[in-house]
Amino acid sequence: MHQIESCRLRIMTFNVWRGGIQVSLGQIAEVIRAAAPDIVGLQEPEGNTRHLADMLGWPCADEGLHLISRFPLFRLAADDQPDRSGRFGDQSVTLVEIRPGAVVALANLHLVPFPAGQENDRALDRRRRDELGSHVAQLQPLAKRGMPAFLIGDFNGASPLDLPTSVERENSLLHLPARAGFRDSYREVHPDPAARPGITWSPGCPHPRPYPDLTPERIDYILAAGPCRVLASRILGETGGPDVDIGLLPWPSDHRAVVSDFELTPAFPGDAVTVERAAVVQGAPVVIRYLTALQDDGKRVGIRDGSGRVMTAM
Repeated sequence: MHQIESCRLRIMTFNVWRGGIQVSLGQIAEVIRAAAPDIVGLQEPEGNTRHLADMLGWPCADEGLHLISRFPLFRLAADDQPDRSGRFGDQSVTLVEIRPGAVVALANLHLVPFPAGQENDRALDRRRRDELGSHVAQLQPLAKRGMPAFLIGDFNGASPLDLPTSVERENSLLHLPARAGFRDSYREVHPDPAARPGITWSPGCPHPRPYPDLTPERIDYILAAGPCRVLASRILGETGGPDVDIGLLPWPSDHRAVVSDFELTPAFPGDAVTVERAAVVQGAPVVIRYLTALQDDGKRVGIRDGSGRVMTAM
């Protein structure tokens, strides 16, 4: 891959709690404004992904992967993502064009939690590990080829860096990406879990109303691999909350949010084309983005009808 000079990028993960409307969707937008990120991975947006992007005045949203961004988003085609078994991916990785023709890769996850009383359910544990492993398998080859890669979201599990014993660390769900070279951005900046637990679950439902019998945990993460360096990692939450770096009241979610700053070198991946919406109403505008390396020219993007006839070309 061709590369360009390094730059900075701010990434945020935020579980907005059942559509972001339990307190105020407007306050969800205020939290994002306070963080001033470039890209946000949302969990539980429930149809409000594009609405939040519009409220922020941001141009780009992926409603399927729950991403909003200041920068163009290109969802990888399935045949661009062979996994380690030789099968192809499930279109769950996005390229973010942070410089003309140059990108980082990102996947946004919300792993299913264990239902109460089923913490040892093997089938559910296998499902969570398979989903996480699939995303790691898609991102790891890109990171090895020199593309910064990020795995973010609400993982509903403890980091091995926060667990006291070797057995607990080995059994941690997040041991999978750690073995694949993904680094925990928050723990790189705050390495002592005793001094900075960094709890993200939960400030309340909403703050200051606690969930009954809750064990506070850090379960929201921004993991990074490839040519990138963590500069800062902060928690957003209720004003005065433990380890909260940026506080707001009322706090609008049952999760605190995480935002991390990186210095990185984006990569030229070659050509990519994406259609912003998978389905559109007849007569409505169609947004098509075309990504190509700066040195390439003479290429065109065409729209074909069902018979294969070119209807228009750009």
